[in-house]
Amino acid sequence: MVEIIKNWDIFSDENNKRIASRVYNNFKVHQVFNVPKVGSIGYVNKVVNKTNDGSGLDAYVISNAKDPKKASNIAVMYRGSNANFLTEPGDAGVDWVSNDIPAAVKIISGVGGPTQQMKNASSLLNQTLKKYPNAKAYVYGHSLGSMDAQYALANIDPKNYERIKRGFAYEGPNIYSLLSDENKKIASKLAVDGKLFNYVDERDIVPLGYEFGKKTVGIALKVDSKKAKSIVDQHMWKGYQFDKKTGKVILTQMANTEIKLKQLKKMYKQFRSSGSGVSKSEKIFLDSAAASVIANDIAKVATTGLDQIISDLNKANTKCETIWDKTKQSARKVSPQLSESEMFEALKEAGATHKSIVDDPQKEYKEKIKVAKALKTEFNDVKNHIGTSSQQQVADDIALAAEWN
Repeated sequence: MVEIIKNWDIFSDENNKRIASRVYNNFKVHQVFNVPKVGSIGYVNKVVNKTNDGSGLDAYVISNAKDPKKASNIAVMYRGSNANFLTEPGDAGVDWVSNDIPAAVKIISGVGGPTQQMKNASSLLNQTLKKYPNAKAYVYGHSLGSMDAQYALANIDPKNYERIKRGFAYEGPNIYSLLSDENKKIASKLAVDGKLFNYVDERDIVPLGYEFGKKTVGIALKVDSKKAKSIVDQHMWKGYQFDKKTGKVILTQMANTEIKLKQLKKMYKQFRSSGSGVSKSEKIFLDSAAASVIANDIAKVATTGLDQIISDLNKANTKCETIWDKTKQSARKVSPQLSESEMFEALKEAGATHKSIVDDPQKEYKEKIKVAKALKTEFNDVKNHIGTSSQQQVADDIALAAEWN
């Protein structure tokens, strides 16, 4: 008997990626949805493809129980673009001509609304939630499927919003500009509530519209990726890196900063919903916390970069003597008949001396190391100053409140 994993909250980032990638395998209704290195998470209860959807939508509905009323978890999984024009020209044509290209044009121009496939993806999610009245929903999507997932969640029926447990969108364009004003409110709420994680590898050519400062559907998380062997491999998660112990995806430092700021925004929302709005003290606390987050993370990025520069300069400094030794060895091999003084004179005429190869470069490297260390100290001083000032502002506010009381 197959053991079905009931608790889906235990999955690491790496396992969620593995689950999302299984959408590219062909399953049939009633089959167990098994994921290598993860386990069996449920049963395939619905398959959407060209036989029953003219928009090109490819999707699976998975539940952790066969009986809809007994299912506690469901997954709606959207498949990405079919790029194989030779083996599956029908699917590929619908995907690229009817969805990918029009969506890309709309995103770049900022004009237009969702494609028919996105609308169908939204209907599928809402219909599935209706069929499984007691289940929490997980949503997965990659590439074109990411756009479907983004729209399905942004266009969720308000009465179903709290039933959305988590969404995972990978390597798809940012569809925020295609949304209605009401959808945009939900898109922002998905980010604040931590219900949709929108993963982006900046080495991948497919994700469009994630420039700095642009609003996104859910939390946009930029992965700290390595270069894959090909464009296709880059798009298919091959550049992703995960912590070997925890399975947590490795993000860029700025992505980590954004997560912290989103958490503060959630706290701000909680303060506002308390009924009395955001007090002056709460605002001071949040502003101070945000300033500290930004200062700490900028300092971390800067000092990490400077540490690397210092390390490289130290290595170069050490290599100077090695280069000088190899220069002398080469000269001796070329002109073994020369005396020691004659060899050094010949090297000098060619511009190769201990001063030019060792002394001068080492002096320059040491000066640069000195500057890098000074910059590192300055960044940390600024960070500490902002942190101290923020703490003092909070402390002064507490002291003032105590005096009034």
